[in-house]
Amino acid sequence: MRLLEFCHITSYSQLSGETFAAFTSWLKTAKSQRTGDTMTEDSRRAYGCIVLKFMEWQVDAKLVSPREAYLARLRHQKAFRGSSARRLESMRLKAVAPNDFVRLIKAIRLEYEECKELVDDDREVQDLYEVNFPLLPFSMLLGVELALRSVEFNHLCVSDLRGDRLLLNPRTNNHRRCS
Repeated sequence: MRLLEFCHITSYSQLSGETFAAFTSWLKTAKSQRTGDTMTEDSRRAYGCIVLKFMEWQVDAKLVSPREAYLARLRHQKAFRGSSARRLESMRLKAVAPNDFVRLIKAIRLEYEECKELVDDDREVQDLYEVNFPLLPFSMLLGVELALRSVEFNHLCVSDLRGDRLLLNPRTNNHRRCS
């Protein structure tokens, strides 16, 4: 756990409000073990929540005073004040504009119509296309129809979609299996 790493690097040996405050500050510059980059705010927040929960268990076991846990919680709230608003603003900035979203829906509908024809075509015609390709417009249209927010819609990738020929054209595949 990152708390142990922090304690090895620093001179802190006991969990207290001061230790938690220093740990929270240290996390801002700590590198992610997976990517090697500085940790994201969400990751730092999660580590803080884990340590706070650990402190609550320590309070229940009477190993840490309730005041220390209270001070740590206040430090955590102060460190991440406004993070939800920052996350929402970041998602808003990444989202497509409403006019672009409408144009995207129109393009998806055109693609959807073409893919409906492809699904009804023979297997030889379908073999010319990448397996997941016809599934993409169907999934994108479904997302729009279900009022998926444009922020979430922007992160949809072809690799997120999975399908097989049976799903794409059950009539053709069932017919070929029986014969």
